[in-house]
Amino acid sequence: MLQLIEFGAVVSSGIFGILLARKHRLDFIGVFTVAFITAFAGGTLRDLFLDRHPLFWIANDHYAVIVFLLALVSTLIPSRATPIEGWLQLPDAIGLGLFAIVGANHALEAGTSLFIASLMGVVTGTAGGAISDVICNEVPRL
Repeated sequence: MLQLIEFGAVVSSGIFGILLARKHRLDFIGVFTVAFITAFAGGTLRDLFLDRHPLFWIANDHYAVIVFLLALVSTLIPSRATPIEGWLQLPDAIGLGLFAIVGANHALEAGTSLFIASLMGVVTGTAGGAISDVICNEVPRL
């Protein structure tokens, strides 16, 4: 079940990164970079803090392939004149919530206290989106 939650978190966070990058009219490399950072930065920090190896997206290398394919397909679809801003909140909220669950669970499995597990859930859920916002020169949405 946790693997399914993590998969949903990666996909929704990747979609948030794609929408954010498309809002800023980035090319494929920019779209993939922002999507990759959004989907994997929080979990990478969590894994480094908890000394978990390999990192979650390296152990599940299909995650990176899925984000790559989502970014590729999205750049092949012509941009519409409709504002993307309204659509950003949904995948951001889903990814944040799902990653927070996964992050807290991994921290508890590592033997941390409830307080540290809560912090790891927050880091896992929020870091990717915050870093992506900074890269796109936006004030983080947190």
